[in-house]
Amino acid sequence: MAELSIGDAVGAGFGVIRRRPAAVLIWGLLQTAMFGAMLAAMAPMYLAMFAEVARNAGAGHAPTPDLGNIMQMQAMTWLLNLVTAFVVTILYCAVFRSLIHPEQSRFGYVRLGVTELMLFLLMIGAYIAFVVAMVILMIPAALVVGLLVAAHATAAAVIVGVLLGLGALWGLVYVALRLSMLGPMMVDDGRFHFLDAWALTKGRAGALFLLALCLLGILIVLEVLVVLVAWIVGVSVLSSAAGAASAIPALFRRPPALVLSHLAPLLAIGGAAAIPLYGAVLAIFGAPWARAYLDFRVDPAAVF
Repeated sequence: MAELSIGDAVGAGFGVIRRRPAAVLIWGLLQTAMFGAMLAAMAPMYLAMFAEVARNAGAGHAPTPDLGNIMQMQAMTWLLNLVTAFVVTILYCAVFRSLIHPEQSRFGYVRLGVTELMLFLLMIGAYIAFVVAMVILMIPAALVVGLLVAAHATAAAVIVGVLLGLGALWGLVYVALRLSMLGPMMVDDGRFHFLDAWALTKGRAGALFLLALCLLGILIVLEVLVVLVAWIVGVSVLSSAAGAASAIPALFRRPPALVLSHLAPLLAIGGAAAIPLYGAVLAIFGAPWARAYLDFRVDPAAVF
């Protein structure tokens, strides 16, 4: 049985960044453009909401929610979430392809085909199955905890609730790990591999869990660094726009259009920085799973 090299898998994304910088920038550009389009689509609704709140505050009226605007924003959010999931699926397929089929380097390995569509639909189906499973599991769990509370066994109810919650979380993680090779396998030959992915990861959930923990650690460190840099740059730009750091709160009490004009330099800096950052994140957290698939695949020419 071929085994997983945790070190090689964790370093796979950094290797992609080093070898394929143009592709990484293309991935980051596409994701940044997607978020920019989302912001542009939602901005008029938020500006209208903020303007209404400001008018009510200026007239001394209590803010009244605009249900029509709220429902429109909710519907738009759901639609944009689907679009985001589809674009992210395409980009992760490109990351997988950069390791599994390095010869297919045109357009930064980005493709829009049956593989991407199947994987996207599978993600939607997995989300629905997860929600249904959680509802089904929560009913008996809630009954057991409720009976314990009714019997004044509060400590036992807390313990049982925590254990059931941890058990459900581990079950979700285990299933996700066992199916984690599905994307790379589909990118490999364009075919659906649900049962094959489950069979390929048999006895390897522990190694994949260690890989996931390593990536989680990298994510935490990366988030801390990004937040720190964003805070330093943000405070600097906003202080310059407001005239002083102490005047930043007053800046956000101005009309929304004026605030946006002051935030334009910050948005430009953020957009420029997001392109390589998003591309690097996709590589760092996508490539390890393709590397794991290549390690698990005994015969490099095998077609499942």
